[in-house]
Amino acid sequence: SQKYRLEDNIAKHYPQQITILKERISGMQTDIQTAKANLPVDKEQFSMKVGDKLFTDKKEAGTALLAACEGLKAIHTEGKIGTFHDFSLYAKFDAFNQRYIMTIKRKCSYLIEMGKDILGNLQRISNALSGIEKKMEETEQKLETLQKQLETAQEEAAKPFPKEKELQEKMERLAELNSLLNMDEKEMP
Repeated sequence: SQKYRLEDNIAKHYPQQITILKERISGMQTDIQTAKANLPVDKEQFSMKVGDKLFTDKKEAGTALLAACEGLKAIHTEGKIGTFHDFSLYAKFDAFNQRYIMTIKRKCSYLIEMGKDILGNLQRISNALSGIEKKMEETEQKLETLQKQLETAQEEAAKPFPKEKELQEKMERLAELNSLLNMDEKEMP
């Protein structure tokens, strides 16, 4: 059964996971380029769209972000609340933990927990965008580990079962016994 599980992992699990990670890495590479291309050279320069309104003041934008989150909470839904540096901002209220979760999305999604501090939330969003490279490195490590696990599984699956001969002998004996038992049943009136 271990061998069958290994073969199943080799055929399905590992290739699926490897494909998912490769796609995520590719998406992150694109997102890194987008983030770098759209970050303003001047740190004081700021623009964020919340709803249909463009904000150039951080406090106003932060206040509008929280208001948009509260609006979604009131109608018990999640949705897009704005854009920042060509990334879409989605929010939802996590009722179980009583907190707002923001999803920053372009090719991939990045989750952050929103706080009550309006400027702190903007900093969290900026940190998430500048942290994509680190997340990509972590994902590349996971991919490397998964590929090594696949190689190890392939080597293990290729090894012969050490008790293969004994298993065959027992299977043959079981078949003999089953046929004898069947014959006994047929002879009984």
